[in-house]
Amino acid sequence: MCPLKSTNQIPIYEARSDARDNLINSVIVAATSNIKEVLLCFGSEVFRGNRCVKNDNAHFAAFISPNHPAVMKLGVRFERDVGGDPPRMYPGRELAICKLPKDCKVGILYLYPGITLRTVERNIQNLKGVVLLSFGAGNAPTDKDFLDTLKDSTERGTLIINVTQCPKGAVNAAYETGQMLKGSGVVSGEDITTEAAYCKLCYLLGREDLTYEQRKRELGKPLRQEMTQGLVEVPEPMRERSPWLDCRSSGRTMLSSSFWRSQAWR
Repeated sequence: MCPLKSTNQIPIYEARSDARDNLINSVIVAATSNIKEVLLCFGSEVFRGNRCVKNDNAHFAAFISPNHPAVMKLGVRFERDVGGDPPRMYPGRELAICKLPKDCKVGILYLYPGITLRTVERNIQNLKGVVLLSFGAGNAPTDKDFLDTLKDSTERGTLIINVTQCPKGAVNAAYETGQMLKGSGVVSGEDITTEAAYCKLCYLLGREDLTYEQRKRELGKPLRQEMTQGLVEVPEPMRERSPWLDCRSSGRTMLSSSFWRSQAWR
């Protein structure tokens, strides 16, 4: 039987509750399928637990899986493997069971226009793990002070993973800013969700048998299909030709570049 979670928008004791159907579907899926991973059964779909997010608190279609198809569609018939990598076991890749520390010291740093260096330093100085929520395809300030702050933090043993703020999409480390973050010790989160990135950091920090470098390597690769590794990168010739992909270009065509060097950042 697979570990399967069911939830609802309206309490089960209400006449219009969606809890009963969700619970019944969950029991049927768990009892009849051989999927060896945590799933979420909600409405007419079954999602990977580490791929879905709650998107709506007012309608019955409350959960989505922005970067991975649903595992099953629940209609008149149950449709398995409707898209993406099929659920499977992981021979020789068993995850170690660990006890999570009471205080994981994991935080989320949400970048926004006008964020100051002092704010960044104050928010990450006592953390062991940071989910860095960046712009678009993984863009962040390129100022030396900002990058040095991240580098100092990673050199002290802090794990930092770069995740896009966009509801759908992935971080692309091929861009210039992505390479700069990589040089500061930041790990690309590819298309992982914020929730999954947070849980992954807590899990790896609970693995006392791993060194910092081992944790960092595990952070950048999928453990349970929670992220897609090796997404399409921008070809080198394209990066060389396009000033939009070069934050150091003399024209400063990237609008954000001039902003980050303004007085607000100092």
